[in-house]
Formats: sequence, C-alpha cells, structure tokens
Amino acid sequence: MSNDKKYYTLTDLSKFEPSRALLRDAVENTFTLTGSNLPITSVTSEGVYLDDEGNECTLYICASPKSIFGLNYNYKPELPKEQQTPDKAKGMQVAYNLTSMKTIDTPTDDEKQFKDILLSLYQILINKGKEEIELDNPRIPPVSVNAFAGAVNRKTGAENYERAVKLPYVPSKIKDGKKKPDTMYIKLATTGDGPKLRVNTKIYDSEGKRINASDLVDQRGMLTPCIQWEGAYWGAHGSSSFGASLRFKLVEADYSPIQSSSSIPTDRLLPARQQQQKLTNNNNYDENDENNDNDDFETPKESNVEVLDNAIQNKKKTQAKSTKKIKEESTDEDTKPKKPSKTKKLQVEDEQSDEEPQLKKTTSKTKKLQISEPEESVVEDEDVEEEPKKKKPVKKPVKKSSKKIDDDDE
Repeated sequence: MSNDKKYYTLTDLSKFEPSRALLRDAVENTFTLTGSNLPITSVTSEGVYLDDEGNECTLYICASPKSIFGLNYNYKPELPKEQQTPDKAKGMQVAYNLTSMKTIDTPTDDEKQFKDILLSLYQILINKGKEEIELDNPRIPPVSVNAFAGAVNRKTGAENYERAVKLPYVPSKIKDGKKKPDTMYIKLATTGDGPKLRVNTKIYDSEGKRINASDLVDQRGMLTPCIQWEGAYWGAHGSSSFGASLRFKLVEADYSPIQSSSSIPTDRLLPARQQQQKLTNNNNYDENDENNDNDDFETPKESNVEVLDNAIQNKKKTQAKSTKKIKEESTDEDTKPKKPSKTKKLQVEDEQSDEEPQLKKTTSKTKKLQISEPEESVVEDEDVEEEPKKKKPVKKPVKKSSKKIDDDDE
C-alpha cells in the first residue's frame, strides 16, 4: 500500500463496500486550546477506505440535497445559553435530515443507501471497540473500556452497544404531533474559536461562487453535502454513557436559498438602474431606515425656505386683521399712528390745538399691542380720559409732549 495521501470520493452511494472501510489503531493526541497553556489529550482512530488498488484513502461521501434551516454555532457545554454569542463560539455545524418529511417511512434509494453507509461504519466502530477491550493493555481510555464492558449483560450475555457507541444520527421522533426524520449533526471544518474562528469548509452558490458560512446562520435553503469520514473518537461524552463515536466533517457543499412562504422572491426583480433613478428622485428616502417596509416613497417635503416664507405670509395676514380691527374701534382723537422711536418704546404725540390735553390717572392697565409692520404702529389707549377743558383767553402754541406708556404708568 502506498504511503501517499489519497482520497476516495463516493458519488454513487450504491458502490460503497463495507469491507473496504477500516479503522486504524487508537492513538493519543495532545493539543492546547486558544488562550490556554494547559495540554489536552484525546484518543482517536483514523478512518480509511481502500480503493481498487488497495491504497488507503480518505473517504468523502456525497449525499443527496436536503432542506436545512441554516448553519448554527457550537459552544462549550458549560457556557450558559444567555451567553452564547458568535464571539464565544468554538465551531459551526449543520443539521442534515436523512430523509424529507414526505419520505420518512418510504425513503428514496439515495436516502436509504446513505443511512446504510452510516450504519456500516457504526458497526465497524463497535467491532473495533470489542477488539480493544480484549487486549491486555487497551489503547482506548478507561471510560471507553467501561462503556463497552457495560454494554454486555453479564447474566444473559445480551449485547446493547447503542449504550456504548453513539449513533451517527438522532433517530426519528414525534414532536408536536408530527414525526420528524432522522437528523445528522455535521460539524464544519474550522480552526480557532471565538473572534478568531475561521471556517475552512467551502460552500458554493448555484453559480459556483463561494459563500461566507456566517451568512447562512439560520438561513433556510437546500444543501448538497460532501462529508469526510475522519474516523472515531474514544472517550467521555458529557454525562452520557457513550464511550465512542464516529467523526465526520462537512468539507464542501452546494447551497441555494429556499423562497419563503410569504411569496416574496429571493432574487431581485427590480432593475438596478430603475431603483437608482427612484432613489435619486426622492432625496428624503433613507434606505437604511428600518421603517421603510416597502418601495412606496412619500412625496418630498417642503424645503425650509418654503416653510419659512409660508410662516411669514400667515403672520402678516394675522397682523393685518388685528390692525384693521384696532383702527375700526379707535377714534381719531384717541389714537394716531406714529413711527416708533429707536428705543422701540411707544409714544403718544398730542395734536397741536388750542387746548392742552391732560391725562387722568386710572387703575386699569394699558393694553399691549402687536406691531404689524416695522414702519408703523397703532396704539389704542382706552384708559385715557379727558378732563373738562377751560378756555384760555390767549391761544398759545402748544409744544409737543411725549409720554411713555408702560403697564405701571399713570
């Protein structure tokens, strides 16, 4: 047999021969996790498949397309669920159903052949474990030895290795009144963890372009997998009774999205040029605004200049009405429009006459008036009363008097 690294791709599942699949002897591996100096040991057996010339090859199995509910992150078992975020992930995996919902009881040829391959490799692992526990110095860990020993009933000799070796898939079960298909959880090929997690699995779209695995998290679609059989793992499996399990990796896959039931196409229908023109004609549309639920845009709002002009015009109309009302109620003798002084205080200028006007004290306050135009002001003074005037024998020119009117004035 050649020592060169080779691979065997099984595309026609009916051509699989269990006698060609082998598990090498168990070996101990030592490694350290990222950010830790503590050494970690694990015991594994490499899986190989013999080609037509008898060369040991890495086995790749191409399974049929199946609907998936996206990829998922893997976390350490001790990490609480509320703390499970992508920056703390240790890997990624996909849940691959061995059948569709319609073919659970009547699987297709490809579905049946793929499950038969998994069960054949499962039996090879059981046989390897039985060989190991017969050795004087087993190469597998004590926890694995105990798991295989406990799978045999001492009184009857009956074997139940499903308690010792973990199945490569989760058997079909009934959930919410519906029967669910057998499901295989396949890990992606990754390195590092947390923020340094890198996915090496190659995933392609329908046009042969690479897809980022993180973009497929929880994204429903059709997946056609190419799965590598790595071999077996010997050791504890959490709190379960398992002492061994098969190892698989998703090394390559084709993925295509599935249209949702909302009848919204996954592909873009509107030409990019028309979309750009639509955005150009509406300066108030923000494509990043989460409130934009559709492509119906509102009519552009008035500019700030237009709003200001309208406000000024409305104010002028209101002030004109107030001024007209004041003029109608006032008399020529009580009021007369005068230009305001530079100090912006209102003044009342008496007309030149033979009689000098006098102001009488009053308890009511003078009304405050609005200025309709900067050039004119109208003052209505209802509190000013004239005392009886006495005629003077000699008419003298009357000087202009200016009196300030305030709220607290006479």
